[in-house]
Amino acid sequence: MKNIYLILICLLLISCSSTNIEKEVLRDFINYNNSNNLVPYKIMQNAIPKIQALERYEKAYVYRNTPLNIFDPKRAVVYGPRPYVWPIDSLEIINLKKTIKEDTIPVQWRDEDFIKSNYVIIKMDTLNYRINIKKYKGNSGLFISKPIISANKDYALIASKTSIALEYRYGIPDVFLLKKENDKWVVKNNYSWLFIYE
Repeated sequence: MKNIYLILICLLLISCSSTNIEKEVLRDFINYNNSNNLVPYKIMQNAIPKIQALERYEKAYVYRNTPLNIFDPKRAVVYGPRPYVWPIDSLEIINLKKTIKEDTIPVQWRDEDFIKSNYVIIKMDTLNYRINIKKYKGNSGLFISKPIISANKDYALIASKTSIALEYRYGIPDVFLLKKENDKWVVKNNYSWLFIYE
């Protein structure tokens, strides 16, 4: 019986640890957006699915050596310091996919999901009413996925798209690769697509 309690306590501690890492990634990523004058006053309540972030990164990884053509829907434009790093390789992508595919519950952001949550979380339904479209017009909104943490916990992937006007809710999310450096999560690369045909 003691072994069962010990196992449950270990699982609880691991779960809390990964939740804290996710909150740190979100905090530092949002601060990164603010430092680049993409001030997201609003966070959309419906999160971008984690699997979408991983599949976009996988696409960028698989086609990383093909010649750059911004009109090629398979090839991502990579932004960041060269040489570009690809710390999450094909084997880890496979393992992460297995984990993420088990996580099928859509994420609805709450204030508790963020450290220093000073952002308003907006429901998609709110934007469907004409009265509210005028209220939020001109404000930027951040659509964001839950972070995907690498096995060694040194890297994270996050999908995001910033909308200049909240009523414009569609578009292709970019994927950001973050690395933990000096207790902060720093954006290393940004993978962006002009077109994606699926």
